[in-house]
Amino acid sequence: MKELIFYSALFITVFFVACDDGENFYGPIDVPDDNPKSTNEYFLANREEMKQIFTVDNTDGPVTITTDGGITITIQPHTFTVDGEPVDGNVEIELYEMLTLSSMVLSGTNTNYTGTWYGQPGYFATDGFFHISATAAGKEVDGRLAQPLRVMLPRKLSESDWTLLWPATEEAGDGGDLFAWEDPSNDWWGGEAWLNEEFEFEFEFEFDLGNLGWCNCDLFQYGQHTLTVTLTGEYGPFTNYLAVDGETYVFFAAKGCPVLAQLYTMVDSSTVQSYDHSMPDGITGRLFAFSIRDGVYTYGEKEITIDGDVFETIEMETVEKKYIDGRIASLDTYK
Repeated sequence: MKELIFYSALFITVFFVACDDGENFYGPIDVPDDNPKSTNEYFLANREEMKQIFTVDNTDGPVTITTDGGITITIQPHTFTVDGEPVDGNVEIELYEMLTLSSMVLSGTNTNYTGTWYGQPGYFATDGFFHISATAAGKEVDGRLAQPLRVMLPRKLSESDWTLLWPATEEAGDGGDLFAWEDPSNDWWGGEAWLNEEFEFEFEFEFDLGNLGWCNCDLFQYGQHTLTVTLTGEYGPFTNYLAVDGETYVFFAAKGCPVLAQLYTMVDSSTVQSYDHSMPDGITGRLFAFSIRDGVYTYGEKEITIDGDVFETIEMETVEKKYIDGRIASLDTYK
């Protein structure tokens, strides 16, 4: 099994889960001065802009930090340890939040679900997710926390007044190198995996987080149909998580609903499809693809409605970087 870029972990109410592996969110950063020459460089450049840093005194507290997107995290004294020993002094917290569809695309993530809710994979409607890590004197702190963080995440995207929390995997797909959300195991929860409901509190979800890593507030979308997409024109190979290999991403963004489905099940070198029977009936959305290869930016899109098994073709056309930036940003107002 390949080493994960980072290991997902989360905690709800009284259940603790496994630690993350302490690795950096996106790996080493080498961002060119000019436009990114590949999809991977594009993600790394956006990652730098998304990073938020907070410094807290581990002996002080409780301390509450607030992210740019409105997530509040309350930290109790002596929460962080290194090799099991309490940190005496400052801890630097690094956080990335994906509370909009555009930020999900720009981080190379999605709302894919690769678990077995009622016997099938599918896609989530999300209220957003984040990743949190921390260091003390340049050393990664322990993933499992001595005291849980109290998290309040604003309910901005969906209209649901409750949610479920989920861990992530970077080993989804046939090649075991793609991103998706998965079922929490009974070992993580210490009991029934589905008793992880968190209810809305004044337009926020409030819960405890006992480990560093991923945390996602999602609800399952029941599907019936399969979406198959063939690309024509100029584009690179279909890619894995964060475009470490390959350059081309294909997404379906639901109109007026916070669903970002990444299509990555390979049919052949020009065709990908959704999970089988995973697309909800009657949903309308933007089907789009982009690729950055050797400094050439290509993009294509069309609006479609899922009214059965759907077979679509997208013509990829050469565009400027600002065009792709603009189309991704417009997802946040796609209603």
